[in-house]
Amino acid sequence: MPWYVKSAVGPGRGAGSSVDPLVSHLLVGVATLAVSFFLGGYLSKKLRMPDHGWKIGVCLFSVLASVVVLLMDRR
Repeated sequence: MPWYVKSAVGPGRGAGSSVDPLVSHLLVGVATLAVSFFLGGYLSKKLRMPDHGWKIGVCLFSVLASVVVLLMDRR
């Protein structure tokens, strides 16, 4: 796992790790969902298109989720 992902989710899967990988992946998934829809709402207000907030959020979620999947270690 890259250093920037390890520092964001904890110590990793080493001998001294107390974080379950399932819990850390769940937290990263929820954070990705929350950040994408928060940014979608924010951008829609700034662009004066309040009806498009959830659509921008879905687009941002698909991009952020694909980046997260590529960065997360599958071992």
